[in-house]
Amino acid sequence: MQVTVEYHPMETGHHSTSLAVHCDIVDEDTHTRLLGKAKDFNIGLEKYSLEFDKTYLTLSSQRTAVIHNRTNITARFQWKAFATEAEEHPQKIRLV
Repeated sequence: MQVTVEYHPMETGHHSTSLAVHCDIVDEDTHTRLLGKAKDFNIGLEKYSLEFDKTYLTLSSQRTAVIHNRTNITARFQWKAFATEAEEHPQKIRLV
């Protein structure tokens, strides 16, 4: 059996956790320890912030953002309304 585990740390540093996989065919559990290290890399926006013009139902506005990746690592990113998970979590709970 092949299992894929993804690692998405929220902060830099060493991380560890345990992983248990249950196989129904032989009714057996396999346990292992997962270790990871998250580092800060030289990846960032050209400008710290972007300001958009006012928009209305029939009007659109756009800006170009440049992300500089000065490493050989593929970076994944997403736009978020809050700077940290700690700020975002209460809003998610409120909406649910």
